[in-house]
Amino acid sequence: MNSELHRPTSRVLDLLETLAGTENGLTLTELSRAIDAPASSLIPFVRTLLARGYVALNKRDMTYSLGAKNLMLSSGFTAGSDVYALAQDEMRK
Repeated sequence: MNSELHRPTSRVLDLLETLAGTENGLTLTELSRAIDAPASSLIPFVRTLLARGYVALNKRDMTYSLGAKNLMLSSGFTAGSDVYALAQDEMRK
């Protein structure tokens, strides 16, 4: 992680990006291992994301996955953005 970045914001994005890459969700322990952070430090982030709908909890197996609120963010992006130009910029990088 880049030392110039805001650590808490980076941690939230690490959580969301990690969950986005899973099909069946992850337990807190698995999330902790995946982003190399203590589970105890992730709890406040996960609770906030859960309360706001960005993360969902499957109480049967205690796994976290992306919540429905992420759809709102993605629909806002595609509605007013030139996805093709963005893809070109990313490919150049």
